[in-house]
Amino acid sequence: VVTAVGPAHTEFFRSVERVVAEKRRLITSLPRDGVAVLNRDVEDVYAMRDRTRARVVTYGFHEDAEVRGVEYQVTYATPPLGVRGGEGELESERNPSRPPLATMGGGMIPTGIAFKVVVGGSAVPVHLRGCLGRGHASSALAAIAVGIASGMHLVEIAHALATYEPPPGRMVVLPGVKRTVLIDDTYNSSPLAVTVAVEALAEFSGGRRIAVLGDMLELGPLTEHTHQHVGELIAVRGVEMLVTVGEASRHTAAGARTGGIPADRVLEFRTASEAGRFLQDLLQPGDAVLIKGSQGMRMERIVKELMAEPLRASNL
Repeated sequence: VVTAVGPAHTEFFRSVERVVAEKRRLITSLPRDGVAVLNRDVEDVYAMRDRTRARVVTYGFHEDAEVRGVEYQVTYATPPLGVRGGEGELESERNPSRPPLATMGGGMIPTGIAFKVVVGGSAVPVHLRGCLGRGHASSALAAIAVGIASGMHLVEIAHALATYEPPPGRMVVLPGVKRTVLIDDTYNSSPLAVTVAVEALAEFSGGRRIAVLGDMLELGPLTEHTHQHVGELIAVRGVEMLVTVGEASRHTAAGARTGGIPADRVLEFRTASEAGRFLQDLLQPGDAVLIKGSQGMRMERIVKELMAEPLRASNL
């Protein structure tokens, strides 16, 4: 399965083309009775279909994908009558391993994402709870493609995905202090991944959208350009406020200002701990806060600082 190729690890491979060539070797090495599951939404990945003798199965939101996602949306719910932030939980979210989503925000509460998957002439709905972003939907489509290639029935696959729980730090929705929504994407970061995360934040409807971004590491000569581009993307996507952590992210801040975000809404910090303490006072009820950065930036410290239940940080 090849999900994506982007400007990551270029500190060592020196160019995106070399990263593509290295990943392509996996597909070229497949035996004739193997299966290559390729993301149709990424042209560099789709092009690998010509480099293998194996069976090829494509997935994605592209109209030509064999396992195709359609009608993607963020799902919301309202707290039950009598429930205000910090009390009770939604009937649909009775999962002891997750905090009650009714503690978030002041009105509509994001519960996850939904889409339909189309294979041949069949279509079934898929609902993934507790996570946001097309990245999770794309991963689910890849898994569905593996299931189809293995002979599973589409309905059987959809039922299995109903129990999906996103791994910690991967676009997971958590309740924050002051009835805010945290989007915890602190596991790692790269230019492609941060673009997907920002797009998910932009889809959020509710209060202010705040991006808290740390340095993307191991980018070598592409460091300044990629961080600058992320800042410009933040401005284009209508994010109201940007908080950066780290030296390379100064270019992200510069890109956001160039893109039109007022200077007083772009804040820069040296460490995650400093940013977390500042954000405590900044947040307002209903805010959505995306937190993301490479592992070396320790952005999870900000999540722990801002989450409604910091004592549960070890398992959330």
